[in-house]
Formats: sequence, C-alpha cells, structure tokens
Amino acid sequence: MTPEEHSKELERIEREIRQRETESRLRDLESKSNKQEIQFYQTTRVPHNQNEQAKGKLWKPKVILGLKLFGVGVAAIALVRVAAVVANLLIVGTLLFVGYKLFFDKKK
Repeated sequence: MTPEEHSKELERIEREIRQRETESRLRDLESKSNKQEIQFYQTTRVPHNQNEQAKGKLWKPKVILGLKLFGVGVAAIALVRVAAVVANLLIVGTLLFVGYKLFFDKKK
C-alpha cells in the first residue's frame, strides 16, 4: 500500500466517523425534543367591568404627573419673566449710574 492510498483510506475512515457522530447527535437531539412535553395554560376571559376599573386605575397617576409637570412649567415661565425684569432693572440702573458719573458728577 502506497502512502497516498494509506492517507486516502484514513480520510475515508475519518469522514465515516464524523458522519456517524453527526447522525448520532441528530438522533439524540430528536429524541430529546420528542420527550419534552408542551405545557398548556388555561386562559380566562376578563369581565368588561373589571377592564374598565383597571383603566380607571391607570389614568389617575398619569393625570397627577401631568398636573405636576404643568405646575413646574408655569413656575419656570414665571421665574424667567421675573429674571428678565430684574435684568432690565440692572441694565437701566447701570446705564443711569454711568451717565450720572460721566455728566453730572463733579470732578475734583
């Protein structure tokens, strides 16, 4: 037997062994999948009035959160307006002070 024939024979044997292993794994997986039982759960219908009560419980926290956010928004707008008035007063006061110092304050 030549070395080439020997190597080809070994490759053929390896292929057969891999094929047998693959078939064995597939059989094992198939047997495991067939053994598993599927669980079924009994479902029940929710009464109409109970569904309405659940909806009522869900919208109340959302309304409270919305009102809180609205209050924060109103407070933010009020603070911005107050800050704008204070800034205008500071600017006008600074301009008046500088004008007074430039034109009406007597120099020594």
